[in-house]
Amino acid sequence: MLQDKQGRPTTEGVVNLRRIMSIENVEHVLISIIGIVIYASPITLAKDNVTYLQDIVLIDKSCFAVMLTISSHFIYGPNALDNIKDAIPFLICGLTVEKNTDGISLHCGIDTTITIDPRCKKARRMMCWFLKHRFAQHKVNWIKRCSFSLFITLKISNPRRTTINEFMNMDHEINCRIIGRLVGVNLE
Repeated sequence: MLQDKQGRPTTEGVVNLRRIMSIENVEHVLISIIGIVIYASPITLAKDNVTYLQDIVLIDKSCFAVMLTISSHFIYGPNALDNIKDAIPFLICGLTVEKNTDGISLHCGIDTTITIDPRCKKARRMMCWFLKHRFAQHKVNWIKRCSFSLFITLKISNPRRTTINEFMNMDHEINCRIIGRLVGVNLE
């Protein structure tokens, strides 16, 4: 875990969640993130009947939501998974990124450490931002109320943002998903 000289968690080298899209060779990259939990699934028992698993969705100031499956191996304390609920900051070090047709997800490795509600300035600032930011609150409500699977919900909620000029300059042989259309502008 990243710690300063006094043993407190530090946020040096933390990656923005939107920037994980641009990581090229994801197989050999370990990242550290800080984010707010916006969704925590019910706790399930793994196939080995010993390990408990939980899917959580994290968001940061980029408003990019990413899913992470955590197990009881990475959280210390017998009831730690029960204490994971909405609006709790996480500092996670040593994550791997997986890109596939379902989108992007994060995975814990052997050296992953997870700190729930870290005592650092960045976590406090992000918590204040999250409580005041209206778009983040709308995104949280949409993810919780959506009837799609969690993977599809995250794919829809994290679209690639393209300006009109970029769209006009695109090769139109590429399949694009248009999510909106400007009909008129009222300048009054």
